[in-house]
Amino acid sequence: MIRHTPVALGAFPLGNVPLAVTGGFRSRVGMEQGVGSGDCNVVGIGRPTITTPAAASKILAGESEVIAAHQIGAGMRSVLGRVADLKMIDGGIGPDRHNYQLNRLGQGLEPDLNRGTLAATISMIRKYGRTSVRRKRGI
Repeated sequence: MIRHTPVALGAFPLGNVPLAVTGGFRSRVGMEQGVGSGDCNVVGIGRPTITTPAAASKILAGESEVIAAHQIGAGMRSVLGRVADLKMIDGGIGPDRHNYQLNRLGQGLEPDLNRGTLAATISMIRKYGRTSVRRKRGI
């Protein structure tokens, strides 16, 4: 993400406004380099905190050097790929899974790291219908 910062700064000169950058930061070293180099003033941690709510605290306290990014993708790829667009399914499962985890956190529950691909896929199809697994849009 930091490699895009000079382009953003060139297009939108900020003057004395602090620059916050989020996306792609997974290690303490990367975060320190981003802020230490002056490429940004603040580092934001988004999706990893959905499954690891204490991620920022652990990094700041020196308890962790890296934040785990829990990813999920469609299984049975060779079979499923014949009838559905895997990239589209993976793209739908990820946000649906994050929304599910956010709802759990909002209810005061811990993240459910065991929620599998099948549950996420069924949830996505229930919400968006069969169009969520079609090979091409508009067909």
